[in-house]
Amino acid sequence: MAKVNNNYLTTMYRTFSRWKRNCQAQEQGELNETLGRTTQMIGEISDHVNRLEGINKNLMIENEELRSAALDGIEIAKAVQDLTKEREQLSTDLQDRASTIKRLIEDNANLQLRLSIA
Repeated sequence: MAKVNNNYLTTMYRTFSRWKRNCQAQEQGELNETLGRTTQMIGEISDHVNRLEGINKNLMIENEELRSAALDGIEIAKAVQDLTKEREQLSTDLQDRASTIKRLIEDNANLQLRLSIA
């Protein structure tokens, strides 16, 4: 009876060991599959990050160009304002000179009239 009990325990131990190895192998397979999917996801995310970095670089270049153009536009607007002020001053000076010339012509006409009478 002891031998039967010993054979029974040995068989149970072998069965348990085989079952344990099978469970470990199955778990190892599942972990390998999960690792493969995770590695694939990391690769895809890395590719996506690289694309985003490229887009970001292009946007930074475009932003710099737009900033430069905006600064140029501000400088042009200042120059236009300065030219407008100068034109207004020149218009005022021209009106003053025109009225001075008109007055001088009138004075000249009066003097010629006096000279012809005298």
